[in-house]
Amino acid sequence: MANTNYGVIFNKASALVGAVTNIDFPEILTEKAESTSHSSAGWREYIPNGLLEVGAFGVTLNVTSATISGVMADMIDHSVDTYTIKFPGTVIADWSFDAFPVSVKLDSADSQSPDVFSCVVEFQPTSDVAY
Repeated sequence: MANTNYGVIFNKASALVGAVTNIDFPEILTEKAESTSHSSAGWREYIPNGLLEVGAFGVTLNVTSATISGVMADMIDHSVDTYTIKFPGTVIADWSFDAFPVSVKLDSADSQSPDVFSCVVEFQPTSDVAY
């Protein structure tokens, strides 16, 4: 049975990272090596090369002074911390990984359509995901 995606929690160690409104989950990739040969009948051939990668991902947060100062301090200190994505329900096991923030971008402020002030923080995992 499927679950709703509402209720995802993003933690740094055991503390909430902030008021998360959206997470673009990290993409998990396997790399490939080309194995085309003269006997490939005109088709390129590929095999997995054994390397896996966890891609960078963005987290959209409601802006508070604590959120911005925390992310900026982590960037200045080059901090690598353990983060956890907690999924609601039991369909997907929680993901845990070491990562660091690589960018923070404040969303635009539109006087014609005022909204909650938010920012997108991009994180780069350092290696694997425990799930």
